[in-house]
Amino acid sequence: MVRLTMAASALACAAAVWLTALAPALADSSKADWSACVKADPSSAAVDANQRIGACNRLLQSGDTSPEDAGAILAARAAAHNALRQYDEALRDIESALAQNTRVDAWEFIYRVMGRAQYGLKNYPAAEVAYRQAATYPEADAWSWARLGDVEMNQGKYRDAEGHFRKAAEMTPREAEFSSDIADALFAQGRFAEAAPLYAEALAIDAEPSAWDSVLHYLATAHAGAGDIDRLRADAAEWAEDDGYIAHVGRLLLGASDDAAFRDALAARATGSTQPEEAAFWLDFALGQRDLIAGASDTARAHLEKAAATASVYAVYINAAQFAP
Repeated sequence: MVRLTMAASALACAAAVWLTALAPALADSSKADWSACVKADPSSAAVDANQRIGACNRLLQSGDTSPEDAGAILAARAAAHNALRQYDEALRDIESALAQNTRVDAWEFIYRVMGRAQYGLKNYPAAEVAYRQAATYPEADAWSWARLGDVEMNQGKYRDAEGHFRKAAEMTPREAEFSSDIADALFAQGRFAEAAPLYAEALAIDAEPSAWDSVLHYLATAHAGAGDIDRLRADAAEWAEDDGYIAHVGRLLLGASDDAAFRDALAARATGSTQPEEAAFWLDFALGQRDLIAGASDTARAHLEKAAATASVYAVYINAAQFAP
């Protein structure tokens, strides 16, 4: 499952390492600005991305910043640009950071931020190169490998992604996202019987069942031969207020909404969106999956082929055409 909000959390953890290491070099700079720039302690959690950029700017303009620390600050500012989806600005900061004599413990973070920016621009091969580079440094953690797996999924490299998600899970056991990620890679390969228990594991770890894991668990069990509709129905009560696409897919599969209501819900969800192709993907993916489970192979094929032809990132991530009969 693509939970990119988790990436920001992982980047913050990496940045936190710098606070102790860099504090002596920044003794004459504003500690508040440093905390806000790198989001290194809980007291800065409320600082938004624009405020963080401002704090980074003040640090860089202070005249007290060494070249090795400047590279780290530029990378932190790039991460803030990523949070604002200002990916070109993020890459410019990363280019500047790479030109600095940046401290060695910041390189993994720099390349991970670069990967996120390229991912945001849908430059998946470039993102993969950056994430692979990030993973070569001692500071690489489970999230480094998971992000590499994500970008491989977006390129249809499901087996490679599976291996990297498993590595992430080995490094950080009982992380729901990693169990779900492995399941996604197996699902995309058509290995439904293997995927189902991993979705169930993710659901057991999470305090609240996610619509993604609930719906994909049901689809995996259905394609493996016996759809666990009772589990989906029970889980749906936990995400009754969820307005995300996958939650609406779940309601359609449960029969809680008819085709017209489902189409209306997706259209409302897409209103004002910068990615209208997502609604188009989920519409045909859901109708195709429902028809496939019901044995209506001709209409299933038509819907799934339409889903696969959309510009949605999920068209490759779930590889809808693979499930056409």
